[in-house]
Amino acid sequence: MKKIAIIGSGSAASLTAISLYRFLKDECEVEIYHDSKIAIEPVGQATLLTTPKLFFDAFDWSWYDNPIKAKFKTGASYENWGKKNHNFFHGFPMSAVGMHFIPSLLSEFLLNCGIFKVTEKYITNPEEEIDADWIYDCRGRSEIDYTEYQDVTNPLNAVVLGKSEDVDPNLSYTKCVATPDGWTFVIPNHDSTSYGYLYNSTVTSTELAEFNLRALFGVSPTRSLNFKNYRAKSVWSGEKTILNGNRYAFVEPLEASSMAMYQYIMEMTAQTIFRGESPHLVDHKINNHLNGIETFLLWHYQYGSKYDTPFWEYAKSLPFKMDDDFKFNIDYAKSYDVKYLNENPKFYSQWNSYNIRNWLDNVAT
Repeated sequence: MKKIAIIGSGSAASLTAISLYRFLKDECEVEIYHDSKIAIEPVGQATLLTTPKLFFDAFDWSWYDNPIKAKFKTGASYENWGKKNHNFFHGFPMSAVGMHFIPSLLSEFLLNCGIFKVTEKYITNPEEEIDADWIYDCRGRSEIDYTEYQDVTNPLNAVVLGKSEDVDPNLSYTKCVATPDGWTFVIPNHDSTSYGYLYNSTVTSTELAEFNLRALFGVSPTRSLNFKNYRAKSVWSGEKTILNGNRYAFVEPLEASSMAMYQYIMEMTAQTIFRGESPHLVDHKINNHLNGIETFLLWHYQYGSKYDTPFWEYAKSLPFKMDDDFKFNIDYAKSYDVKYLNENPKFYSQWNSYNIRNWLDNVAT
């Protein structure tokens, strides 16, 4: 029986712990280390298809009876992207859905469900302070030494967050709305709607971004922050520590890729912890996975938007190079109809042939 410690109680820590419980509860004991003084991000989150399946398999939750008040997500709408179709819907299969949820409720469940041992402690040096066989470090961006990290290319580095008490009962999907300054996510929660006005602070001032959030969406800003897009040089840190969540990497969250990445890191590193897989090989797979996320997101910006503004000129100017795998997937998506692609998908990182075909049909010129 292996002793697994998880530092943090946010989304990455929660998904790591629940994945361990779902797949490996007979092989490990999990202890959560958290600091109640560190606030959990209040803005709503969106996921891809794997997260609701994880919760259902682990706890038998339903959409009408789950402690985090999650709502199902049927896909994402894209408004104002590209030059071809300025309003199209990227749907999930009717047999599967993603989810929208508020991270603080997931954190509350993690700490109070009684499944995991919970210790309140501020951790500064994990391997000196924690007695465990392996440690998942999910402490987020705080106190990161960026000399141990590499930049990820992305046109966005700032966000203005907003929240509306209005709830649209018909909004069962994430909205991704291109703006003159970048794009904005709109996420329906059980009791509110979350907004994130994403922009680049070297092109757009915070004051202008806040003004445009009000003007375009009728929402008052609640918080503004800058961020880096980065990745750790390795998922392994020290002798027995694994980086996950924003401690490992941050890439602006188009299509909820970050939530899927957290689960992928846990699943891959578990192959080393429990099955003896080469740490170097696992690190290589995770690195390639993140390369795919970076490439796929940059591809979204290559076609611009309906706005001819300094931000979109900058976004289109960023260095972008398709690897051979992506080129193959582009050609494959172009070669067959949607029905065939759904029945015979190829995958590039988190995305299948249908995702790529949908973008080509609706956005690419």
